[in-house]
Amino acid sequence: MFDGARLHLKHLILWAVPLAGLACGGDGGTDVVLPPLTISTVTEGVETDPDGYSVSIDGQPGQAIGLNTTLTVDQIAAGEHTVELSGIAGNCAVAGPNPQTVSVTPGATATSAFMITCASAAGSIQIVTTTSAAGGGQLDPDGYGISIDGQAAQPIGLNATLTVEGIADGPHTVTLSGIAGNCGVVGQNPQSVSVSGSTAGLSFEVICSSGTGSIQVATTTSGAGTDPDGFSLLLDGTDRGAIGLNAASSLTGITAGPHSIGLTGLAGNCQISGENPRAVSVTVGGTAQVAFAVSCAAPGTFTGNLHIATVTTGPSQDANGYLISVDGGPGQPIGTSATVTLSNVTAVQHTVELQGLAPNCGVTGSNPLGVAVQPGETAQVSFAVTCAATTGSLRITINGLPAGTNAAVTVAGPNSFSRPVTATSTIPNLAPGTYAVSAGNVTAGATTYTASVSSSTVPVAAGANPTVTVSYTPPTPPTLNLRIQDLYLTQSTQTLTSSVPLVSGRAGFLRVFVVANEANTVKPTVRVRLRNGSSPVVERTISAPGSSTPRTVQEGTLGSSWNLPVEAALIRSGLSIEATVDPGGVIPESNEGDNGSTKAPDVRSVPTARIRFVSVQQGSSAAGNVSDPGRLVALARRMHPLNAVDVDVRAGVFTASQPLQADGGGWDQVLGDLDALRVADPDGANRIYFGIAGLSYGRSDGIVGIAFPGLPSATTALGWDNTDDAGRVVAHELGHIWGRRHSPCGSPPDLDALYPHPDGSIGTVGVDVATTTLKPAASPDIMSYCFQNPWISDYTYRGVMDFRQAHPNAVLAASAQPSLLIWGRVVNGRPVLEPAFEIVTRPSLPSRPGPYS
Repeated sequence: MFDGARLHLKHLILWAVPLAGLACGGDGGTDVVLPPLTISTVTEGVETDPDGYSVSIDGQPGQAIGLNTTLTVDQIAAGEHTVELSGIAGNCAVAGPNPQTVSVTPGATATSAFMITCASAAGSIQIVTTTSAAGGGQLDPDGYGISIDGQAAQPIGLNATLTVEGIADGPHTVTLSGIAGNCGVVGQNPQSVSVSGSTAGLSFEVICSSGTGSIQVATTTSGAGTDPDGFSLLLDGTDRGAIGLNAASSLTGITAGPHSIGLTGLAGNCQISGENPRAVSVTVGGTAQVAFAVSCAAPGTFTGNLHIATVTTGPSQDANGYLISVDGGPGQPIGTSATVTLSNVTAVQHTVELQGLAPNCGVTGSNPLGVAVQPGETAQVSFAVTCAATTGSLRITINGLPAGTNAAVTVAGPNSFSRPVTATSTIPNLAPGTYAVSAGNVTAGATTYTASVSSSTVPVAAGANPTVTVSYTPPTPPTLNLRIQDLYLTQSTQTLTSSVPLVSGRAGFLRVFVVANEANTVKPTVRVRLRNGSSPVVERTISAPGSSTPRTVQEGTLGSSWNLPVEAALIRSGLSIEATVDPGGVIPESNEGDNGSTKAPDVRSVPTARIRFVSVQQGSSAAGNVSDPGRLVALARRMHPLNAVDVDVRAGVFTASQPLQADGGGWDQVLGDLDALRVADPDGANRIYFGIAGLSYGRSDGIVGIAFPGLPSATTALGWDNTDDAGRVVAHELGHIWGRRHSPCGSPPDLDALYPHPDGSIGTVGVDVATTTLKPAASPDIMSYCFQNPWISDYTYRGVMDFRQAHPNAVLAASAQPSLLIWGRVVNGRPVLEPAFEIVTRPSLPSRPGPYS
């Protein structure tokens, strides 16, 4: 079961002695830069200010600033400054102080930030009705109606609450209608109310009665003039007969409840003091008292002036203004917010009506209005008009594009409306309806920005200003990164650091280890460029071996590396290998700068290995089979650092002087006889002699090989001719001849104490280039006694190469001549010499002195 060197037992003595005689530096100026000030706005909420704001510094003229904008103010002196934001819509408010005080200091940037919150500009009106009966009166059976600003009435119960939403900010008129004849409103009807972004409230009290009462009306007339035909009474809008200048009239059978009563038919020079008509409440069986004081001017003092003003608020105001009618006369034009003064107006009570209002506009309060013109004075009448929106607007906010880059946004809507939008803006005067917002991608420089629309369709109502945001995003930077972690060129064994030298002129196998920083499905190619001095660059492309790129180096599988056979002619001294992953930049990466790696392997020339096989015969057994010397040396060729191998077979059969026994008997003697034969042959001193014998036992029974190890010149080995194992024995014994001791696997003798890998394994992944198969790192080293699929380690490979380069098998310079062969061995420390005899050969002396002479 054993094979290997026997140096620890015996040393060969074999001499053929000739009978004829024995820094850098510099300076520069400093620019003075006044410290800048940055002013920012952040606007939140709904119905934000459509036209932005104005910002003023130290009371200077304002500069425009957007809703969510940062404004940089350069060239501002150091010190304290005030910053004020103005132009804020009524439904918006600044949180915190305004103006703000900021301190500007050299070398720093002062900041002033305003937070603005906007509430809805629309509110609501809550109307409450309370109805009671007096004297057993019957309540209104069908309830009432509520009309706001003259619009269509909405139903409301007798004792109910109605909230009307979506009322624009500003003054409004609310009228209770549909009141039964026996019922009346206590107090004003209609009523005025002002809305400001919240809920405004008002109430109507209604009293219904089945009984009657009376009203006693008295008139007193004074002044230098007179009304010749007296006056008329007007009850609840109905003429109830004449009444004198200074008289009393009783109206009976009046339904109990609230009523209105007034005087009509006044001459132009007469006017009533106080309200006309007036509210009056009639109780069952009672008499309500009403007194009117009338003043009549003398002739010639009957005129004055009437000053009429309009104040219009709200959007979509009437473009052509209104008409003013006095006492039902023809209308006179007046602007939407304007004044008209009428001269020489008779100094009496007049009614002034505002006419010609657009359907979306209404007067807040009474229309017409009563006004008394005093002689020689100017009476004032004012109409407050509120207009509701008839169109809406749409705000397009664009984010994400570089400054100065136009967006590609289109807004389309009713009536074939279409409008391109290239920057953040508001589209005004849109007819109510649904609008579509689309956006295309934009390319700026070498970057294409992808558009995303917050809402592709948006309803636009009258007075509304919805916002659609179009966000542009650049391509997401790739996170994948590919790089070449390692590469090496091997001829049988190699490390990731390429510490194993290569044999010049021998074919190899290149492995490139590409790794990725994350899981992936990319399959990059690898470009390889082989350079050697002035020779043309050889370029090859390696396709990806799998469906993805591994994240770590996995040396143990061929499918995890990019592999390339390299022919023998390319492997010479001076070789450099450059590998680049994804050379065309097809795969997007986060770092394109680490895709290459270059190595310059250590390539050495090695001497020719000259081996002569000798067929050895023991007694009557068959001679050793040396018919196929290539088979015997094939494994050694694939794993050892060899290039040229000169193999031949010695003619004839060498007869062993002793039989080869399983316990080692005869092996030393036959090995010595073979070595003597090597020396005796005229050209044997320049060759390794390897005897091949047939054995009668198996490898598990005893020794199957032996060699003289570590001698500086060609020497001798002996092994069996077993078809399945002879090549391994040849490779093992050649290792001994080239200076290698045993590796620690299988308990061999004469261990190499410096062997680096545990359990005699090869330690690194080997490659059989001839068959393109991998040898696992746990495979046993060829110099061990573990026989199952051995390979050569990087340590053994380097040791063999170093030995062979240090001791090349050079042809001996001396010519064949008569010589004395002195030979023998050392046994247990004492020399044993065989008989010396004269031969004709190339003489050789010991390579170093020894203790014997």
